[in-house]
Amino acid sequence: MTQYRGGIKGIAQDQAGLTLVELLISMVIAGIIGIAVLSMLYTMYNGRTISEKLTGRSSRTILMKEALEHTVTDAGYTAYTSSSSTATPCTIANPVILPALPVAPSVSSLTVSWTVDNGGACNTCSGTFSISGNTATWNVTGGNSCGQSNTSQTATFPVGTGWTLSAASYTSCLGPAFNNTTAPAVIATNMSSQYSGTNPVEVSACLFNLQGQ
Repeated sequence: MTQYRGGIKGIAQDQAGLTLVELLISMVIAGIIGIAVLSMLYTMYNGRTISEKLTGRSSRTILMKEALEHTVTDAGYTAYTSSSSTATPCTIANPVILPALPVAPSVSSLTVSWTVDNGGACNTCSGTFSISGNTATWNVTGGNSCGQSNTSQTATFPVGTGWTLSAASYTSCLGPAFNNTTAPAVIATNMSSQYSGTNPVEVSACLFNLQGQ
C-alpha cells in the first residue's frame, strides 16, 4: 500500500506543471490576442480622429463660404452703383479689387471697392477681407452709407487656421444660366486641411456684378 500511495504522489507531481512547448504555445496565443485587441483599439481611435478632422474641416469650409458670400460678394454686388439723383452714374476710379486682378495666390488680405449714392453725391466705399490666425475680419471704410450698421464697421468670422486668398478673373462662376458670361471669383485655399493624396480645400465666391472681368 505504501508503494501504491507513493506512485499516486509521483503521478500528481508529473501533472502539476506545464511543459516548455505548452508555455510557448500559451505565449503565442496571448500575443495574438493582444495584437488583435491593440489593432482594434487603434482602428477605432484612428477612425474617430479622422472623423473629427473631417467634421472640423467641413465646419471651417462652411464658415469661410458664408464669410466670403456675406462680405466680399455683397460688396461686389454694389460695385459701380448708378446714382438716380446725380447727373452721371457713380463709377469707381480705383481698381475694384486690390491687389489687381488676377490676384496672386497666398495673400492674406483682399480689398474690394464700390460706390454708392449718398444724398446726390457718389461715395466711394472699401471693404478689406483679411485673415490672421484662426479668424477672418471684414472691415469697411467710407462711412455709414456703405451699407454697414452705425455701430460697427467690422465683422469677425472664426474660420480656423491655414487659409490664404487669391482671385481669378474671367471665370465661369456665374454658371450656365448667364450664357457663359465671365466674372471674377475670390478663392480661399486651405493647405492644412489637405490629406495625403487629396487636393487642398478650396472655397470660392463669385463677384457676379463685375461681369466681363
